[in-house]
Amino acid sequence: MIDRATLLVADLERVPAVLRRHAAAGSADLGWGGRDDLSWPPRRIVLTGLGSSRFAALSVAPVLRDAGLEVVVEHASSSRPAPAGAGTLVVAISSSGSTPETVAAAHRARTAGATVLAVTNRPESELARAATRTVELTAGDEASGVASATYAATVAVLVRVAQSLGAEVDAPRVLALAADAGEAVFAGHTAWLAAAADLLDGGVAVHVLADAAALGTAEQAALLLREGPRLDADATDAGDWLHVGIYTALPDYRAILLAGTPYDSALVETIHGRGGRVLAIGEPVPDADLAVLLPDGALGDALARALVEPLVTSILAAELWRRARAIDR
Repeated sequence: MIDRATLLVADLERVPAVLRRHAAAGSADLGWGGRDDLSWPPRRIVLTGLGSSRFAALSVAPVLRDAGLEVVVEHASSSRPAPAGAGTLVVAISSSGSTPETVAAAHRARTAGATVLAVTNRPESELARAATRTVELTAGDEASGVASATYAATVAVLVRVAQSLGAEVDAPRVLALAADAGEAVFAGHTAWLAAAADLLDGGVAVHVLADAAALGTAEQAALLLREGPRLDADATDAGDWLHVGIYTALPDYRAILLAGTPYDSALVETIHGRGGRVLAIGEPVPDADLAVLLPDGALGDALARALVEPLVTSILAAELWRRARAIDR
């Protein structure tokens, strides 16, 4: 039987090298804006995809909004998609390039006169053929079958796209910083992995809590906890959790907190008061049961965190997956 948990870790170990490739590629010219682009410069950006592709878009959308752009992140499967005609750049994201809903969204937008950028690991794919331009993820094949290196590559490409659209982000610097921090995570993960897995192991449910601006990272973490170890995991905005998620906090409840929200202390106090436990990731949180700290360089940059925090949560998901498989045997 193939040990996909071990293959997942191997895929994750390639992430720093993937990030360095995109750092070297830069972002000044992604091959668009020419005379045959029908809607340039864009007045509106629509980021569309499903699953990890959409989660990656959620992580980069805030910096595009900070640049004054109108930005929509939507499910490619929506029955009422955002209007996407002339003046709109549609970024259609699918690592395989074959997600039917995303391909359909690209066709629909291009027919309506939008510029369509395909972000995919397969430049020969149907999605690439449907688009005006294509940026390749260059993430290689994922032996585990789980979005890991392709997820990081998608965030990296979108960071490059953000800079090319005028966002105040130095893509090569951010990506190189994240690559360095990712290597540090792998170098030191044995110091915290067993304790972090022990904390989550056996919980009845796991919520991944984060600031709304980092919800894409939280969604990716929850997805891997579902996809690998098959945990009942979900992602929630930290502030919103205190209004709607609180009702699920019972004894044996577990939370992963992407630290640094205004609600950190209130969350820990509430969860402890209901018999649950909290794993903080990123920075120390007073009274959290355990904290996994990110390398200092990544803490001060939201985009670098969006690339490094998924490495931590994915390594953790792989360990829980390995334990679950050991029980099943």
